[in-house]
Amino acid sequence: MCWGVQDHNFCELCRQETALEINWLGCQLEFCEVDSPVCQNPIISKLITYCSCQTCQTEAYDGGNPDDIYPEPFAHPGFSDTKPVIPVDRVQFPEPTAYESFSNVENLAGSADELPSYEDAMNEIPSPPSYDLTLVRDNPLEGVKILSTAHRRATRRYQQLMHVAKKRRQDIRRFLNQNPPTDTIRILDYATEVIESFLFDQEQRLSRMDLLARSFLAIREEIDLLPSSPQMALLEHKRQSIIREMEGYVDQDNTLGTAEVWDLRLESLLNHVGVEMVSASLQEIRDMMASIRAMRANASST
Repeated sequence: MCWGVQDHNFCELCRQETALEINWLGCQLEFCEVDSPVCQNPIISKLITYCSCQTCQTEAYDGGNPDDIYPEPFAHPGFSDTKPVIPVDRVQFPEPTAYESFSNVENLAGSADELPSYEDAMNEIPSPPSYDLTLVRDNPLEGVKILSTAHRRATRRYQQLMHVAKKRRQDIRRFLNQNPPTDTIRILDYATEVIESFLFDQEQRLSRMDLLARSFLAIREEIDLLPSSPQMALLEHKRQSIIREMEGYVDQDNTLGTAEVWDLRLESLLNHVGVEMVSASLQEIRDMMASIRAMRANASST
């Protein structure tokens, strides 16, 4: 049995297939004396090669060198008629940015019916493209000063509160070592809870500020990668929300009780505890003296 391979060239331009010479690879009758032994049912494999034929290359390149894959463009003599001018100024192109950010919609007052619709946003003046970075690069230090100011004030307030807590805990421990009555112990427990409360609140504020600072740095790194317009709007919205929250913490520092205020409150409370303990001690002494007098009176009468 004879078998061979026949190459077929398929032209991609004219879509015609040209069969070439068969390359015989072997036959069972190859040892015969016949010059070209071919069996009755030979096996011929078809190998297709996609290329342009010589005719199509010559016509496509307009007389150029068919061996040159990228020929130089031929010199066109031009057109005799005048070139028509299309008035592109009157063409209504779509807006490059349909909306600027979600914060402009969320921060508006009123019900949901009063919010601007999508059609209104399409007719508004679009915001500049994100690759100009005018939304985030106008003031590179915007937000950094606010974050540093809020964190610095919160840290300083926490250190002052820790100093007050350390001093007042020593006073509470000193009162507890004097074996106070039950009512006084309850007041001292309340003072301890007050100390734990304002320390816990300040620790929560510091933890929240640290989380916001890490998120702010991550957003700045994503903005430096020049994302798309929707991603840029979302990142800008997150950045502005972090800045607003940190501004709120800065404003709250002016209304929260300072360490001096908490120190005065605890001092007045512990002074009251000291007065109560002194009065309780004097009452115990009076009761003891009265019992001694009663015992002496009973002894003298007997």
